[in-house]
Amino acid sequence: MTVPQREKVWETAKRYFPENFGENCLWVLGDAPGVDTILGELARKNDCHYLRLNVRQELQADIRTRNWAYAERSQRMVNTLSSGDIAVGFPNKPCPNNCTPKSPWSGGGSGTWGTLAASKAVNGVEVFAYPIVNVPLPSWLQCKQLSLF
Repeated sequence: MTVPQREKVWETAKRYFPENFGENCLWVLGDAPGVDTILGELARKNDCHYLRLNVRQELQADIRTRNWAYAERSQRMVNTLSSGDIAVGFPNKPCPNNCTPKSPWSGGGSGTWGTLAASKAVNGVEVFAYPIVNVPLPSWLQCKQLSLF
């Protein structure tokens, strides 16, 4: 991760501190190096409540389930969400074409986009993507302008 990318994550994440969302604010983080590590540091330094969910080692150790181990961890993150919650992600590559809220896990590295797509499918959850590289947002995450005429 570059220094500007790290700074972007840091500055964006500060918007989601408990003083803005209340003392019951809980950050649910993955265990990947990079953004998850940065957010864990930020949470610890600022007294944010957080839960770190790890990839299950037994799934990662088996070559038949290795790719799905990450999706399983991400789905556990999504399972913590309920109406009124916010899901925030910092993607570092384009969203795979086959990654949608109806089918978030492609098995080919949907990663953060898969987590955001699965979160979008949870009723009442707001989803925000802050790409750390210049990539377009998928159509399912773009706001649509309504026309009166």
